[in-house]
Amino acid sequence: MSEITAFKGADILVKISTGVGDNTLVAYCSINSSRGIGLTAETTGSVLPDCDDPYAAGWKSTNVTGLSLSVSGAGVSHKPDVKVLADLLIAGQPVNGSVEVGGSGGTAFTGKLVITSLNITGDRTDNAEFDIAFESDGEIVTSAIV
Repeated sequence: MSEITAFKGADILVKISTGVGDNTLVAYCSINSSRGIGLTAETTGSVLPDCDDPYAAGWKSTNVTGLSLSVSGAGVSHKPDVKVLADLLIAGQPVNGSVEVGGSGGTAFTGKLVITSLNITGDRTDNAEFDIAFESDGEIVTSAIV
């Protein structure tokens, strides 16, 4: 039996540039509890008829028409991150980003990301909470983390 090579949520590291056009990637401290990544294929489909039996159910053919990556992160809000990330969202431009999944021996997803939401919430006596979401803008490249 082979054991699964598991990793912790802390081994999902979201790194975003400090400005539009900047190649310096930073793991912002506000993304300190939950992180997530999702790959999506947009598809179209059609049913291919059975030419030998026109009454038989046809098999569906699926074509991939687009690919995208979504990224999310949340945690206790770190005050210096708020202005930087809000300014990046307001700029409305894609930023360089990378999500490292699994640490050493894992996979990095790298490309342009657009910040699609930034939320800061909190109760009067508790620490403010932070959550952010990104969508890919163009091709995302995968590479091994060494």
